[in-house]
Amino acid sequence: MVECKAESLKVVNRAIPLFNHLFPDAVGEFFFDQSTAHGAFDDDALNANEMNVKPGGKQRAMHSTIIPDDNPNPHLRGQVQSMIFDDDLPPDDPDYEFRGQPKGMKRILEERGIWDELVRRNGGKPIPGDCAECKMSQKEKEKRAREA
Repeated sequence: MVECKAESLKVVNRAIPLFNHLFPDAVGEFFFDQSTAHGAFDDDALNANEMNVKPGGKQRAMHSTIIPDDNPNPHLRGQVQSMIFDDDLPPDDPDYEFRGQPKGMKRILEERGIWDELVRRNGGKPIPGDCAECKMSQKEKEKRAREA
């Protein structure tokens, strides 16, 4: 990632003087597409797009977080929330089979006290993990953007 940033900086450092030379009386406005930076997250970064609805399975283990101050349940605000089940769950725990594994989106939202409300707002149906657009490949998203 450092090479990518360094190369981008080199391009910008060449582009601005060139622009100033070609258009000395103009003010330049530069826009940068940072979409490739979305892959630059740390291995344990929080990213809902990489979560399953259910626990375990193929999903990254993400670091703990703090329940935000805008959580609808005031008594949960500011509390640390682990994204992974404890390794030392007792055998009679309903999540024993998932010890040490990622919790999944449903459990995270249940712990924040908002899963039931989201299901209610969804007409009583469980929340899907990804919308159809989120599941699209980048190539398909770009194709649709061009068509639009």
